Amino acid sequence: MSDDQNMDDFFKNFDEFLNSGDGNFSMDDLPKDDFSKDELNDLQSFFTNFLNQNSGGSGSEVNWEVAKKIAPTLANSTEEDSGLEVQASEEDGKSVMAFDFMNQVGPANKEAPVSLGDKAKIEQIARITQANVAQRCDFIHVLEGSIDVVNKTEMADHLLGSIKPFFESLARTLKRTFNVDSMGLPREDEEQSSQEQMINQIAPTMLGAQAGSMIGYLCRSALDASELLTFSGNGDLVICCPNMVKFSSDWTLNQDTFYLYALTLVTIRVGQRTVPWVDETIKQLSQDFANTYNFSSQHVFENMNMPEEMEDIEKIESQPEMVLGALRTPEQEAVLTVMRKFLSILEGYASVVTERIVKENIPDLGLINEAMRRHQIERGAADKFMNMFLGIDLKDADLKMGEDFCRGVIERSLEDNPQADPLDCLNKIFEKKNNWPTDAELTAPGLWIARLEFM
Repeated sequence: MSDDQNMDDFFKNFDEFLNSGDGNFSMDDLPKDDFSKDELNDLQSFFTNFLNQNSGGSGSEVNWEVAKKIAPTLANSTEEDSGLEVQASEEDGKSVMAFDFMNQVGPANKEAPVSLGDKAKIEQIARITQANVAQRCDFIHVLEGSIDVVNKTEMADHLLGSIKPFFESLARTLKRTFNVDSMGLPREDEEQSSQEQMINQIAPTMLGAQAGSMIGYLCRSALDASELLTFSGNGDLVICCPNMVKFSSDWTLNQDTFYLYALTLVTIRVGQRTVPWVDETIKQLSQDFANTYNFSSQHVFENMNMPEEMEDIEKIESQPEMVLGALRTPEQEAVLTVMRKFLSILEGYASVVTERIVKENIPDLGLINEAMRRHQIERGAADKFMNMFLGIDLKDADLKMGEDFCRGVIERSLEDNPQADPLDCLNKIFEKKNNWPTDAELTAPGLWIARLEFM
């Protein structure tokens, strides 16, 4: 029997177990009498077998098979039929959210492939945007990349690859937490408590489920792979066709002009990552962010005010960012500050330059800008938690700072030379790492231009 069939059977049996009663499983449902020795042995054997089967294999730090099961299922479900949104947990409690989650991790719904007509249309417009961007942004190399028009299931599979380095680093950080003593010295497995050994065993499955959940939620609405700001920088455009079609329909946008805008934006984002030092900087910051989490119980209790009343505990359950904050360290906050500033410039550049390239060809640019802005700020709590978890939760102020800097450079370039293309000046930020604006220059673009003139 295949691994996929074993996993399908497990989820099916677990689903039947959860639904065998009134649907409200709790610890009160367990037998009141003491377990017999045989029953305890059977229970221990069950969990041992389960952990062995779902730990991702020998030496594996993240169970990516679990992630590949969960991500497409969530991507193709809705808030109404899954009950998986964090908002639901705020109303019904953490236990209900966990119950619904386990009901959803069976075989993914079969999603229809992208139609040949939709695929051809997006590819045609994408080739136009690639040529336009390459002409105005000479540092970008996107013409060599492929154009992949995919459905949600295929998008989820692609993004799991992008998120893999982060979660592998996170797994090693988690493992280190339970493999050192109070003095930070390594210790043997037999020196660990049974709880620590259990966490080490089940961690690959937990991390796989977390990765699959995050990507699944993102793929419900993401227009392309670059919406995960730590996406793989290989120069390929990966466009989610069903979400593009739905977005233009929901906002009653002209499909051709919306595609022109959206594909220009993604082409620039992907093009930025074809600059080797830009791609390496993001990869390193992402890895540093994962490496500086602190999962030790002592650190968590020291950094989170533990509630005394039950209603306060339920409040924490419905606001996981409170727990996430307790896992952070001063070192991680320093990485986060650098990451936000770096990404704010990249996103500001993409937004400002997209608008400048397409404005003459899109009469309803204002409506598209508003729709895209709402697309960013109206994401569900699950997406917001994902961005916090990955260290890419840009605030409105961060995005505005990046856009203001880019617009400031363009304005001053036009003042100095009205006949020149102001993007020639702005594009210099990508020529070499030393050209990247300092903190002071971010709020004073003129200082940045002056510095480059003397270099």
